[in-house]
Amino acid sequence: MIFHASNAEFAVFEDRPAWFSLTKHAAEGWHTACGRKNSISYMCIYLGGHIANENETVGIAKLVWPDDDLIYSMYDESVGEFEVEDIRKFYRLLQANGFDAAYLTDYDPRDSDKDSRTLVVFHPNKHVNILGKLKL
Repeated sequence: MIFHASNAEFAVFEDRPAWFSLTKHAAEGWHTACGRKNSISYMCIYLGGHIANENETVGIAKLVWPDDDLIYSMYDESVGEFEVEDIRKFYRLLQANGFDAAYLTDYDPRDSDKDSRTLVVFHPNKHVNILGKLKL
């Protein structure tokens, strides 16, 4: 079981990377961070293939950004910290190495001084099924 918080209601994911909490505790935190009255948190199941661990991901990230440490914005085109084409190259390399998703250490939405492990699924429209909405 994985969880996704959003401000939008939908029945299937779009074909773009999406982030998922691995625990209900973290999901509740992201739900609140999205703005509780407009938030929808989805209970989902991951159906994809191999998931890259952070060591595997770091090795691939170094092929694109040899001088940078692995960070969240390498996965997110909307942040603007890295060139969109470099981010897309990073995804292509991960997929060429057999990964449909990757684990990432992010901050804990309940306590930004702590870490929380998340899952980035590259094509959630293909690899994630929504089971229902999380009641919060």
